[in-house]
Amino acid sequence: RDAGATRESILAALSGLEAAPGALQLVADLRAGGARVAVLSGGVDLVLEAAVPGLELDAVWINRIHFDKDGGIIGS
Repeated sequence: RDAGATRESILAALSGLEAAPGALQLVADLRAGGARVAVLSGGVDLVLEAAVPGLELDAVWINRIHFDKDGGIIGS
């Protein structure tokens, strides 16, 4: 926050991230087999959003950064 980071600047810095090879297929296979899929991580939500946008999960337990309406960080 003190350095002026915004939601957009953080996402831009993370834009090159990709899921590990086979990870998306594994999630798809598990869901197709009726399994529920969750993420438990000590990382932050924007990493998950950058690496696998739109991935359908049944539950997510992850640190979140909160932003104001203009994208400025207001807390975590």
